[in-house]
Amino acid sequence: MENRNRILVFDVETTGLLPKMHKNGEKPYLNEYPYILQLSFVLYNTLLKKIESKHDYYIKIPSDIIISEKITELTGITREMVDKKGIDIVEALDAFYTEYTKCACVIGHNVDFDKTMIKVSLQRNIEEINRKYPYCMNIFNLLYEQNMGIRSFCTMMSSIKLCAIKVEKETPPVQISNQTTNTETTKEITKEKKTYNKWPKLSELHKHLFHEEATGLHNSMMDVLVCLKCYLKMTSI
Repeated sequence: MENRNRILVFDVETTGLLPKMHKNGEKPYLNEYPYILQLSFVLYNTLLKKIESKHDYYIKIPSDIIISEKITELTGITREMVDKKGIDIVEALDAFYTEYTKCACVIGHNVDFDKTMIKVSLQRNIEEINRKYPYCMNIFNLLYEQNMGIRSFCTMMSSIKLCAIKVEKETPPVQISNQTTNTETTKEITKEKKTYNKWPKLSELHKHLFHEEATGLHNSMMDVLVCLKCYLKMTSI
């Protein structure tokens, strides 16, 4: 199959991080998830060793959704940018699907985060998608991917041992009750500190592989190109 030679590398910039599970064990509600601000992806032919297509979209978001100063500082994306340059997420997902169907492997750095954001966007816009582009609901559908032979590769999870960035796990403070004085004090309990390999940032992986800093990161198109570069290096080692 021709698709076996193609990989799809993608990345998103968002208004924030994924929400945590509720204390009662319930999953977060749809309205608790962040919004995609930028979606970028490239289709790369591993046989011809060239990029076949490149897509970079700013995404319109509802007027009541805030883009924080922290996010703007990190990504450079402002409300004015998404209002003027942004397109409907449904149109971006349709373009994504077209390239998705051509690939044998989907690649990202912390790819589960990016996949989750695509799935959230599909659910948020399910009525419009079912009306205009119903086939888009196949994106990241497990049965569809099994049938089409599409796999996933995470450059972050696959490079934990490769980068081997050691960090210590800190012991949190604990509350100790003094029954004599009926008071509580916070005391650090000394335990053996454990070290583990952290999840490498894309910048850390690039530095490890190429011994130089990557520039322009946190723009999803730049992240995609750096991720592709890292993937090709990792798979050639």
